[in-house]
Amino acid sequence: GSAALLCRPEPCPRTMEPRHLIDGFRDSGAGHDPVVLAATGSGVEDPDDHRMIAVGFGLAILSAVFNGTFGVFGKLCAKAPDPVIFNTFLTYGALLSSMLVLLLSPLWEGGEFHLGFTWYGALAGALFVFATLFSFIAIPLAGLATSSATWCCSAVLIAFLWGAVAPMSPPRQPMKDAGLSVVGVGIMVVGVLVINFSARIGRLLCPPAGDKESSSQIDGPEQTSD
Repeated sequence: GSAALLCRPEPCPRTMEPRHLIDGFRDSGAGHDPVVLAATGSGVEDPDDHRMIAVGFGLAILSAVFNGTFGVFGKLCAKAPDPVIFNTFLTYGALLSSMLVLLLSPLWEGGEFHLGFTWYGALAGALFVFATLFSFIAIPLAGLATSSATWCCSAVLIAFLWGAVAPMSPPRQPMKDAGLSVVGVGIMVVGVLVINFSARIGRLLCPPAGDKESSSQIDGPEQTSD
């Protein structure tokens, strides 16, 4: 979905920015992006800010639940499905559900038909198909927990780099605290590395008793033979 970040926001009322930020941007007459006004604190204050942030976090949590669950259904099959075929059925579900989601948005408003086409959206869909395909291939090879932790962490890291150091804006936007952002991403990466190498870390910290016995048995004959 990185390609979707390259789309510039559409004019009101179809824009993704909050209405009060856009009104503040127009009233100020400044030639800056409304998202920059929000990041620098020069936008118009509104008591609904906290509610909008809460709604955004709630939707992000739902997204995390859905994103962490779609790979489970391949495990529910009586026989392990072919990843390519299973991913094809996933695309069918994505297409049908996308058609239903269109009903949540007014297609005709203000005497204008708002349903259009963008190649960025099509490219984002193609990236999504390959992302899910590689996920279904990785699950039987590395396991669901390890695979999902790895691709989720990698996805967050790539999205962070797009938003922080991308060569153009959008998708690059100013960070409120670059230091804390880097620390947070670093902690997440370290956590995923611990998950991936947990077995080796466990053997290093607490070697199994069987390994000690086998090593002593091997060392014994070698010492007597000398």
